[in-house]
Amino acid sequence: MGPTGETGATGETGPTGPTGETGATGETGPTGPTGATGETGPTGATGETGPTGATGETGATGPTGETGPTGATGETGPTGPTGETGATGPTGETGPTGPTGETGPTGASETFEAPGIKRVSSGLVRVPRSRVIKAIRVTCPDGTCRILRGMTMLKVRGKQFYSQSLFSRSPIEAGDTGIIRVRIPNKRVWMRLDRGRRSGAVAIAVTVASSNGLRTTENFRIALKR
Repeated sequence: MGPTGETGATGETGPTGPTGETGATGETGPTGPTGATGETGPTGATGETGPTGATGETGATGPTGETGPTGATGETGPTGPTGETGATGPTGETGPTGPTGETGPTGASETFEAPGIKRVSSGLVRVPRSRVIKAIRVTCPDGTCRILRGMTMLKVRGKQFYSQSLFSRSPIEAGDTGIIRVRIPNKRVWMRLDRGRRSGAVAIAVTVASSNGLRTTENFRIALKR
């Protein structure tokens, strides 16, 4: 047999035939291994706060604790101001007479004169707008004399009111005089006195002591008008 001739040129590809039917799905293969965990994503925004729940019931009161120790005493506060002097009370009753003492030795024959205590005016006394009157004059005959007391009691239209005696407690020299004045502190009481006629009176008890040892007490009643 003679040698094979050269292969002729390849003819053009014919048209593609129709696609055949899809074959049946094969069985599922085994599950592959789990892949590595991915990176954690960013934290999401915080949600809004929910409404506050209702307050629970109050619990039972616990037992009272022990009393603590008493604290230290505080410092004494300052003394308050002295109150006003009250009105002079009425003279108390005279006490019983004490037993008679032994007779003392006979003294010298010198005679001492007691202090003189008299009213300044013998008639109805007008109380001026100043509400102060000159009531009693005290005369010292010898030595020195001192006014110890001038207690007053004022009545106007039958009602008793407070009054005040004014006098010096300095010694009165022999031959000199001292004056005891009476003051009506309340203007409304002064206004109760009637003009020109007797409508009140002041009683005054005066005690004067002398350096010669004599002590004299006199009581007076002075009618008043305005």
